[in-house]
Amino acid sequence: MPTLENIELLLFYTNLQEEVKSLLISTEDGATPEEVFTDLALSLLAESGETENYRLRYDEKVSRRGIEHKINAYALSENHETLDLFITIYNGTDKIQVVSKPEADKAFERLLKFFKITAYKDYVSMIEPSSEIFDLAHTIANAP
Repeated sequence: MPTLENIELLLFYTNLQEEVKSLLISTEDGATPEEVFTDLALSLLAESGETENYRLRYDEKVSRRGIEHKINAYALSENHETLDLFITIYNGTDKIQVVSKPEADKAFERLLKFFKITAYKDYVSMIEPSSEIFDLAHTIANAP
């Protein structure tokens, strides 16, 4: 018999998926389900005081070996002392799925690689200044 916690989790998940679908229909900017989900998840984190001033900024490099690096969003504190980087693992299925440790580790490695190439290599010179990720890359590259 399902527990009350499981029922609440399923209800939350179902409502979240419906909200993602609804926002996808109403948005005109061509956002992907992953981007809409990321925005919803970060708004929940912001409401609970876990992050602030977040910005959706997607960047991904894919090579023959697969995804090299990836970032979905970031939050930079007003005093520039704290930088939060976010990566999303979004499946968008009707059934709740467990994210395995290897899958979470791989996502973290992709995010860490984004940070490393931005901080220690000249990634900022390889991207267009008009790119939505340029400001973040420039900030990281020029951090003291």
